[in-house]
Amino acid sequence: MSRIRQCAVVSGVAMAALVAPAGAQAATPHWHTIDKIAGAKLQVCKVHAKAGWKIKGRVDGRKAAGKTTGSLTVTYKNAPTKRHWTSGWVKAHHVGKAGSVVLPRKAGYKVTFALGTNAMGDGGVVGAKKIGRC
Repeated sequence: MSRIRQCAVVSGVAMAALVAPAGAQAATPHWHTIDKIAGAKLQVCKVHAKAGWKIKGRVDGRKAAGKTTGSLTVTYKNAPTKRHWTSGWVKAHHVGKAGSVVLPRKAGYKVTFALGTNAMGDGGVVGAKKIGRC
């Protein structure tokens, strides 16, 4: 193999190594913390969906003292709808799997959220405008 070809192969491998992480980072959501309890965080972000906003959620328990659980429920005029996600129990020092609900872009729709441990819990209501994009 000629010296020029060797340089081209090495350059190609180096470029692939540099490009791959950038592509992986672009696909990673930018999470926004909306609630904290006992070191755990409930994080959300939104992306466009045909029926409105797709609200993604996860529980970040990397700094949690114990296991935690989180949930998102779409409400219409303060009444819960069938659009619901729950994280299940997330062990301390772990990040739970992400889930999502679809929030219509119509008046009266909001997301109720909850974050809890075995001993306590917290929650609230948030509209799409207060949730950052992924």
